[in-house]
Amino acid sequence: MTVLLKGPRWRLAIAALFGVAVLLSVSSCLSSPQLTLKPVAVPGALASGDYHLEWQSVSDDSGRTLLPDEVIAYSDFLRKTLSGQLAYADPSRVEDQARKTLSLTLQGTDPRQSVRLQSQIRPKLVLRNHSLAVFEVDTDYLHIRYSHDHGRLVDSRIKTMTETIRVADTRLGLVVRHVEPLQSSSDFIVTNAERRHKGQRLGGINYYPASAPWIDFWVRFPVEEIAADFAQIKALGANSVRIFLTRKAFEDPERREQSLRHLIVLLDLAQAHDLQVILTCFDMGVSYELVELTQSWAHLQRILDVAGQHPAVALIDLKNEPDLDYTRWGAARVDLWLSTLLQLAQARYPDLAFTVGWSNAGAASALAEQVDIVSFHDFEAPYGLAERIDFVRKVAGGKPIMLTEIGHSRWPSLPGRKPQADKLSAQLSMLEGLDGVLVWTLNDFDQIPDEVAGWRPWRKAMQAHYGLSDQSREHFTRFLCDFLNPSNQTCTGDVT
Repeated sequence: MTVLLKGPRWRLAIAALFGVAVLLSVSSCLSSPQLTLKPVAVPGALASGDYHLEWQSVSDDSGRTLLPDEVIAYSDFLRKTLSGQLAYADPSRVEDQARKTLSLTLQGTDPRQSVRLQSQIRPKLVLRNHSLAVFEVDTDYLHIRYSHDHGRLVDSRIKTMTETIRVADTRLGLVVRHVEPLQSSSDFIVTNAERRHKGQRLGGINYYPASAPWIDFWVRFPVEEIAADFAQIKALGANSVRIFLTRKAFEDPERREQSLRHLIVLLDLAQAHDLQVILTCFDMGVSYELVELTQSWAHLQRILDVAGQHPAVALIDLKNEPDLDYTRWGAARVDLWLSTLLQLAQARYPDLAFTVGWSNAGAASALAEQVDIVSFHDFEAPYGLAERIDFVRKVAGGKPIMLTEIGHSRWPSLPGRKPQADKLSAQLSMLEGLDGVLVWTLNDFDQIPDEVAGWRPWRKAMQAHYGLSDQSREHFTRFLCDFLNPSNQTCTGDVT
């Protein structure tokens, strides 16, 4: 075959050379990406969303030396882009996006919504020339789909998903060019392994040291006082304590390592006194913003990775009295936050038992199918306690039931007012068929923070005087003897 070439030969030669040069340039870009994205080391299956760039060379494809501020700019660019939180050229929109957590996005509207919780990014391709940057990555994430009815969570389901995202940096801003699912989504499986709690009854005390309650506990941490209190609790006949991990103490980067060390010391002291511990992991100052789920999960992992396998730990109480936050945050939002963390924690820590400490029996129906143990608190009049326990037993569906806060304040001491010991005795006489009972609390407290009881003096005074009197301790000891050792003939069996 003969091919006739039209036009001057020199033009064809130049065109051919230009084409070869373009192909070589593209090939060079494809084979030698300048950037790689690596996750910062974060304990647990899901990273916290903090990523950094690591440069493979000190110059770009044109040979120009890259400056440190460019590394920061591209790192920020990738973090926003790959998390689905797109930043634009307009400074106000960039600032608005920067205030949002990068690894969580919301989709859809009521009554069905979904949350995307990012877990891992794998860079595939980074191309850059003088005017255009194109990034392509695979991203694995958890897709949480939930539905609610009249403000209450009905169902939540977590799926694992993978997709490829291609993003271009243009003059108009960051533009998603392509999103392609790589595989079908699959259900996130929660392992139904045997939990740490093996049916042992727990009878004990909710505990703070008298000199350092609530927000002062993990800051001051009076070791000798804690050891002496644990000895008293054991002398009462108790086998357990419930403690509270305030979020600020265990999340603040400047305090959390010290708080974790203090926690291990406390668990060692409990073990030395033959006491089991219920860890309440979220207490005071919790935000239910869905964009903070990643931080909440990282916070929970830090605690359980360090303390979860300690032999003194009997049970993980995820959140103290979350139903009290329904008014401000909405029941569906609070329950979704709880449900998501429960599923993630049960999958990652299959040998731990989990509960949620509801403020009253009526709230205990929420998430009863998810928790391993149904627990609630009761500070109401004794005469309706038996019916309230029956309600919780029905919603528990055969799961263990624990009453993890019960008691009465001694304030005010007015003529004709029934003493604390009589009220506590009446309550204890109705506690049948439970798997755990913990009284509030061992000691009185001199200082009550506003975060606990508000600013009103009479509410603070009531909260300050829940410590067990001598007569109340006597009643509680007799109850514990029967409750923890039902076959022990030395028990009196009568707490009235």
